[in-house]
Amino acid sequence: MAGEVLTPIPAASVIVLRDAEPALSGAEGLEVLLLKRNDKSSFVPGAWVFPGGAIEADEDMRDAAVRETLEECAIALDPNTLVVTSRWITPVGIPKRFDTWFFVAKVSHETKATIDGGEIVDEMWIAPADALARRDLRLVFPTIKNLEAVAQFDSADAFIDSRRGAVIEPIQPVLVDGKPVLR
Repeated sequence: MAGEVLTPIPAASVIVLRDAEPALSGAEGLEVLLLKRNDKSSFVPGAWVFPGGAIEADEDMRDAAVRETLEECAIALDPNTLVVTSRWITPVGIPKRFDTWFFVAKVSHETKATIDGGEIVDEMWIAPADALARRDLRLVFPTIKNLEAVAQFDSADAFIDSRRGAVIEPIQPVLVDGKPVLR
C-alpha cells in the first residue's frame, strides 16, 4: 500500500573482533569479520555484513545474535560476553526494515569462520580501515558507520571497553535522494 510505513523487524547482529596475530597474518591491530551475503538474497544482496538476522518471537536479542553468528559462520559465542554497541533502524521508505541491535564480541586470533555457501557465500577477517578503503566491497550504511567506530581503536579490548555501559540511542537515518543520511 502506497505511503504505508512498515514496522521494522527486530534483529540482532554481532561485530566479531579479534586482535591480529602478526606472526600469522602479517597484520597488526584488530580485525573484524565480514560476511558476504548471497547475490540472490532478498535483503542487501551481495553486501558485506556482520553476522546477524531477525530475532525470533520467543528469543532474547543476545540469544538471537549468538544463534545467527553460529548459523552464518560457525562461530560459537557466549551471550553473556556480548556488549551492545549501537542500534540502527532502517529508514522509512526502504521496502524491508529492521530494528537492529549491534553487539560486539572478541574471539581469539585463531578463530576461523566457516560458511555454508547458501545465505553467506564468502568471509574475511580484515582491519576496519582496510574494509572502509576497499571500493570493491559493497557495505551498507550501518556497517560503514560501525566500521568507522571500530577503526578508531587499536585492540578489540579497547573498543569493547569503550562501549561498556554506553547509553544506546536508536539511530534512524532518513533517505535523501535515495541515500541514507543522518540528521
